[in-house]
Amino acid sequence: MKRQTTHRWLAMLVLVFALPSLACQFSLVDWSLFNPSTPIPGMGPTSTPTPLVEINFKITLPAPLAPGETLYLAVLDEVTGLALNPLLYAMQPVEAQTYTLKMPFTLGSMVKYRYVRKGAVTAQEDTTSDELVRYRLYHASGPGEVNDLLASWSDQPYNGPTGRIRGSITNVATGQSLANILVSAGGVSTLTDSFGQYTLEGIMPGTHLLTAYALDGFYMPFQQGASVLSDSSTPASLSLQPAKLVQVTFNLSAPADTVVGAPVRLAGSLLQLGNTFGDLNGGISAVSSRMPILAPGETGRYSISLRLPAGADIRYKYTLGDGFWNAEHDADGNFVVRQLIVPDNDTVITDAVRTWQAGPSAPILFNVTVPANTPVGDTVSIQFNPYGWTEPIPMWPLGNNRWVYRLYSPLNMLGSFGYRYCRNDQCGAADDIDTVSDNQSRRVSTSLTSETRQDTVRAWQWLPESEPATVIAVPIKARSAGFWTGIEFIADYHPTWQPLYASTFNNVQALNA
Repeated sequence: MKRQTTHRWLAMLVLVFALPSLACQFSLVDWSLFNPSTPIPGMGPTSTPTPLVEINFKITLPAPLAPGETLYLAVLDEVTGLALNPLLYAMQPVEAQTYTLKMPFTLGSMVKYRYVRKGAVTAQEDTTSDELVRYRLYHASGPGEVNDLLASWSDQPYNGPTGRIRGSITNVATGQSLANILVSAGGVSTLTDSFGQYTLEGIMPGTHLLTAYALDGFYMPFQQGASVLSDSSTPASLSLQPAKLVQVTFNLSAPADTVVGAPVRLAGSLLQLGNTFGDLNGGISAVSSRMPILAPGETGRYSISLRLPAGADIRYKYTLGDGFWNAEHDADGNFVVRQLIVPDNDTVITDAVRTWQAGPSAPILFNVTVPANTPVGDTVSIQFNPYGWTEPIPMWPLGNNRWVYRLYSPLNMLGSFGYRYCRNDQCGAADDIDTVSDNQSRRVSTSLTSETRQDTVRAWQWLPESEPATVIAVPIKARSAGFWTGIEFIADYHPTWQPLYASTFNNVQALNA
């Protein structure tokens, strides 16, 4: 129930944006998108022209729309953030409860989408268990038609029967069970377990498109229809084809005002490009510290070579932060999201970032001095709060306990906003002692002239200054033979912990555990 409440809160926050202190300053939703003259999704900059295919989306609603309401297909951007950069397209009625929309997509695209209803109240589709639909999946492997059934809306309960789909997923070449494959049908999604098994519970009766998708792209997507009956289980065991790995080199030309020495990252839709496939702070899914860093070359040039799966649909962008903060923009201040359908052979992609800025506001430089007892090897992160806390971003070290971060964008959306410092991306736990609560933060406002914030962290939460102590020598009794001591790991998980695993295990090993 808590998760449901959180998701509904985020949807309301982003779609309505009702915070009084910011409501007059900006909105995270460009309402002009509801009558858009926007580019075709997936048709951003790419070095490999790919043919288009037409997909016909058909949706059957649980009840007719009210007078004055319009149904939209929301094509989602998981690199920027699902709720932060959607493209919405009005659908056309065929019958009272049936709507349709034909759209072209690049051949090989993995389309992430959901349905939105707008009228006096804006509502998003949810499942039979009243959880918001994160997204539906469709692999555009050729011209096709999608026939979706909508269970209910976020402002209406579902009171009908349900069934389920269950099965297992294996490697078609070896028969090995595949864990962590994303499986989706009818707006319900899950991951396969360590035995390759999955269950999609709470599917409304009818025929749904069942899609299996490897988070890292190492297996080709699979989709087929699945018929679900009331109070019944539909078996659906699938085998996925391994993808061929090819070498892809990204060569980048960055703007002249890029801070020398600042890490330029590649943010993308695959797991190895920073995507967590989770709903993180502020509607963001990609974590900066998990994104690969490009190597600097001659002035303004950067490059990186990666082994990527052929055929994978990669949405990506370049950034000095994450997919939302300090990411590349076009001349009009819009987020840039590029698309690459990875070819079957080694390839070189040449891109240029037009600007890191969005709008006329000048960049803000954050310069902080941290306590001398900050552990060697720790990083200092900065976290921003424009409408709610977003994901922390690693700052750039200057040495002598000083760290900086230059914020370029999206300042066109901001007026006054909050920020705080923490260690190792663990804001909310390893905080600056002056901002230990989610309700506490430092404040800054955008301006047409450059600004520098000079801050000092007096101390870190849970990391007190060492004080002199008198040690009294006492006899130490040796443990009996056969005594064992060990280290226990908690069962919790957060995507920002993954970059810390290597050092954690090294520390455990150093203890001879």
